[in-house]
Amino acid sequence: MAKNETNNPEPKRLHTVEELAAEAGTPDWLLAAARAKHRWVVGQELTKAAFDRGIAEAANEPIGSEGGSR
Repeated sequence: MAKNETNNPEPKRLHTVEELAAEAGTPDWLLAAARAKHRWVVGQELTKAAFDRGIAEAANEPIGSEGGSR
């Protein structure tokens, strides 16, 4: 039986955070928030799906807290 190469999924392509941000037109403030939340470093490589998920999580992160003491 011959190997069926179509069953092998294509490896996920990695890109740097900076490349993905430039491609998506991500605002600097949102990229900074995602970097802080996910501890992404300069030059870190991610899949596009992981980048998109991380940006969405950072965009939906509440700022501050309700009912906090002062």
